[in-house]
Amino acid sequence: MSKIKELKRPSKTLDGDNLNRMIRQHNAMSDNLARLVGAQGLDETAHKFLGVIHHAGPDADSDYTDERYWVKSAYISNSSAADGAQGIGDQITTTAFPATHSDGKSTGAFWVTASNLAERGAGTHYLPPGTRVWVIEHGDNQTPRRPHYVFSLEPVTIPVPVSHEICRPWFLYNAATANPPVFRQVDLYLGHTGTGTPVGVQCPWYGKATRIIMNTTDPGSHTGGVVDYIIYDATTGGAAPQTDAPQKDNLNPSTDQYGSGLSDGLTVSAFDMLELWCRATINPGNISVEVLATFVIEETAAYRVTGAATDGNGVSPNGIYLLNGKWGTSYMSCKRTDGAFWLFNTVTGWTVSYVRTDGAMAAYWSNAATLEATYTPSGTATGNLTVAAV
Repeated sequence: MSKIKELKRPSKTLDGDNLNRMIRQHNAMSDNLARLVGAQGLDETAHKFLGVIHHAGPDADSDYTDERYWVKSAYISNSSAADGAQGIGDQITTTAFPATHSDGKSTGAFWVTASNLAERGAGTHYLPPGTRVWVIEHGDNQTPRRPHYVFSLEPVTIPVPVSHEICRPWFLYNAATANPPVFRQVDLYLGHTGTGTPVGVQCPWYGKATRIIMNTTDPGSHTGGVVDYIIYDATTGGAAPQTDAPQKDNLNPSTDQYGSGLSDGLTVSAFDMLELWCRATINPGNISVEVLATFVIEETAAYRVTGAATDGNGVSPNGIYLLNGKWGTSYMSCKRTDGAFWLFNTVTGWTVSYVRTDGAMAAYWSNAATLEATYTPSGTATGNLTVAAV
């Protein structure tokens, strides 16, 4: 491709030949630009517009879960001058176009599906409804080319789960093994009794138990062979081992040993009772174990709210909520990335609302017992929403 020539201001009055030469240069530059644009699949007349992200499409279409968003055209709605006679230095206010003017005529408002290039690689969906974006139309390689819409806006960084540890001594002496082998509770060693007590330890966080770290020593009298260990959530209950519980196998209580087990993570909640359980491999026999066990808990740092809920004025609570202090008696609370909504625990259960309070709320959604669940509306709020860990 030939280089685009630079047009220079003439140093003398243009005559006919100079004017014609400049026209030819301009035409050549336009041709080169058109070829460049065509080769890149671009459109030099592409539609560009200001838009507002919404939680659902124009016909109550479901929200996307990847880098795509429903975007409605918007405009700068400033109507008075606060900074000087013209007001050109005012902080702008942007508003989504209504469907019609006050006289009933169409405003020309339109909707598009727009992809956030900044989230394309990971396929995330972290921008909250109400976010303002600058959208550009591009054509694809079809003939005729179809329009696609893109913008690029880096979302808030989602923090990784925070790791915590619960480390306790456990003890079991001359406990009969089962046939066939099954997991059974190991007693918590409290020291003053000289023996173990069949209780667990309370979990302070919402998240996942992802690792168990074991150190064992010989208490004597063990005849059950090597022993397997797991973390067990007694509050959740059910058969052991529970789904994705971390497990460390084949430790010999007759010698000093250590090791750790990893998993995708056993889901745990604050105030759940966590216990150490074990299983011997030789039956019949006795289990005698003395161990120091560490439970590694990864606390969930972000939650996603989805659904077709609104506050009664068309404002959606959807988006990403990040850990932000605590509320009530040791419960954590979360705030949406733009600061517009809270997720917290009141005296009546888990709540999503504009304000963090135990008092009256104009619009809110609640679930009496469970953090990750479906919440129902109250007050002027409409529609259900769902809370899930990110």
